Amino acid sequence: MRQVKLLVGVVTLVLVGQAQTWAQEGVPVSGKLGGQVFFRGGAAFLTGGGRGGEVFTDAGGAAGLTNDETVGFSVGFGLNLPLMKDPWFGNTILGEVLIDYGQFSDQTVVQATSVIVGAPTLSDVTVNQLAIVGAPKYRIEMGQLRPWIIPVGMAFFVNSPPTNDTTYLDLGLHFGLGVDYLLTEDISIGIDWRYNLNFNFTNSSSGDFMTTGLYVGFNF
Repeated sequence: MRQVKLLVGVVTLVLVGQAQTWAQEGVPVSGKLGGQVFFRGGAAFLTGGGRGGEVFTDAGGAAGLTNDETVGFSVGFGLNLPLMKDPWFGNTILGEVLIDYGQFSDQTVVQATSVIVGAPTLSDVTVNQLAIVGAPKYRIEMGQLRPWIIPVGMAFFVNSPPTNDTTYLDLGLHFGLGVDYLLTEDISIGIDWRYNLNFNFTNSSSGDFMTTGLYVGFNF
């Protein structure tokens, strides 16, 4: 709880500091600053194949049951903080923080721990991955239509279940494209595509994944 309060305090200080800077430069702060909080959902795809046959996903495919699906869903939310205006074209450069959950397979298989203790039993096991992303975002201002691109960002991944090496934390890169449409000054809708490139420090059979979906944004 203390860490959450600290994070909220830091974000608040950043926004207040940015508003004070714009006020000193003559930019009115009574209107929107150019930032956004958004919530997204869509499809998720493991691009390197499924994780079936691993120890913790399905006890190595015991009893002929594998947890190897590669297509599922993703849900997440993010925060876009306006950093500066592009000096050549007047477009907006933002810093994005994204937390995104992708679920790829959910099968009834032999539970790994039951094999270890002696009596194999079937259980519903979910294969998923959590991405925590920080990235620069370039948004092209075209009135109500605002295309954007994330050229490259940093991503931390939590893999579940653990890999055969019993590791679950990894590091990688994040790329994205999308279009934001202003319904009103306060609310946007959009569509995006994102790719997560995993460095595979966990030695997983499949780590890279892609998501695509829709989002609703609340502008500030």
